[in-house]
Amino acid sequence: MRCTVDGWNRVAITVPQQGETVNLNQTSKAARIALALPALLLAACAAQAPTDAHSQATSGATAVEASTPVPEPAALAIISPKAAVSAVRPTSAVLLSRPISASAVSVSPDGRLVVAVNPDSDSITLVDAINLAVLAEIPVGDSPRTLSITPDSKEVLVANHGSATLSKVDLSQAVEFTQYPVGSMPYGVVTDGAHAFVAEFGLGTLSKIDLTTGELLIRIPVDPFPSGLALSRDGRRLFVTHFFTGHLTVIDQQTSTVRGTASTGASTNLSQFIAIAPDGTKAYLPQTRSNITNTALLFDTT
Repeated sequence: MRCTVDGWNRVAITVPQQGETVNLNQTSKAARIALALPALLLAACAAQAPTDAHSQATSGATAVEASTPVPEPAALAIISPKAAVSAVRPTSAVLLSRPISASAVSVSPDGRLVVAVNPDSDSITLVDAINLAVLAEIPVGDSPRTLSITPDSKEVLVANHGSATLSKVDLSQAVEFTQYPVGSMPYGVVTDGAHAFVAEFGLGTLSKIDLTTGELLIRIPVDPFPSGLALSRDGRRLFVTHFFTGHLTVIDQQTSTVRGTASTGASTNLSQFIAIAPDGTKAYLPQTRSNITNTALLFDTT
């Protein structure tokens, strides 16, 4: 093989004929480089070129990486309010020292305070039960109807009929520190210290609320116009009166189901309250007996 260099610094390579010898000493430096370059290129290619098996393995590995699926993030379950209400599980009952009734006036379990609602002034009044001194008047929601003091005598819950809220009042500081929204026209309210039970007059339902978070746990349909409310001493049963009929609904508090209803007789209505005897054997329903045949409730006095 002969190499020549022209004036443009281009190298021309001439392959020698068979049997012809090449004297490298007589060639130029450029020619010697030209002679060595193909051998170097061949050696480099031979060193870097992968075998067929290696090429297949590498190709296979690449294919595996490309075809491996990337897991997508799992979607979070979305629970509607309706589903959340229906998913409430049975709860344990809180044992109380006495039955609890919703009332316009109540004495604290420790016997130190009397608390009364003031519907016309949208407030409640705290009275010292020993010396009957008025301690404070605390603003709450609109038209408060009933209240219930927690078993530890530290807080009182107030059903605000006009504003559809439940006030939570600190008795030691004599201040309302929160209001929870409830159903339309709340009337009766009782508490076991962990939950509040509210008779929702405008909806015909009874709601159960977590007192820590204010979350509605469940809403139970009952007969129309629920008003008075009481909780048994063992915390298992709720008693609901119905304002215009005098009927009484009994609810299993643990399973949140209606156990049954009872009638207090014909032409008995305006049932705003219910009181349970300390031994739990009897319930008392103060009522107003009206002329039910006169639906307008108008009377001629002339």
